[in-house]
Amino acid sequence: RNYGSSPVVVVQPDGSKWYSSRHPGSVKWVDGITGDIIAIANPTPGPWQLLGDVLPGSKIEKVSKINIDVEPLPQPLYQGERLKIVARLTADDLTMRMPGLDFMIEWTSKFTSEHQPGDDNFATGTIIVGAYKDNGEDLDERPDDGIFTGSTNLEQPAGHYKLSVTARNNIFEREYNMPFLLSRQPINVKMIAPD
Repeated sequence: RNYGSSPVVVVQPDGSKWYSSRHPGSVKWVDGITGDIIAIANPTPGPWQLLGDVLPGSKIEKVSKINIDVEPLPQPLYQGERLKIVARLTADDLTMRMPGLDFMIEWTSKFTSEHQPGDDNFATGTIIVGAYKDNGEDLDERPDDGIFTGSTNLEQPAGHYKLSVTARNNIFEREYNMPFLLSRQPINVKMIAPD
């Protein structure tokens, strides 16, 4: 849709209409500033229509399976490193692209301590350490290219963790998990005042 336009109206094969604010409870709908994601279980066969301020060249995509593809953290990984990691939302195993998709999905990265004796993070619980964005800012190279770039705060106690990356909205929630070791900085740096 045109930027900031109203959500589309769905016209079913029997002519009845659904709106983003008024539709059956079995239908899930997320409307963004430039598009809509609508989940319909067991749709009625027949011709469906969308009415709205739709841009020329736009298309409707039917998707059966939504997942996330998250780049694993490299090992070894040290405290304080600056790291660029990426993730993708996939629709039927293809990267999903849509203007404004960044505003329709909330990405969260968390570290959860494995509570191993001797680790600096033994008493640490779960820490929210970042998010993934597709807005062309900071480490993200291009907006709306379907590649979500993560900024992760690695200023955490060293030790064994589980990384959890969650992508969610009103329609779906997907999670990726991986164990990893955050190592202590291999060097010590001290600032010395000049004479």
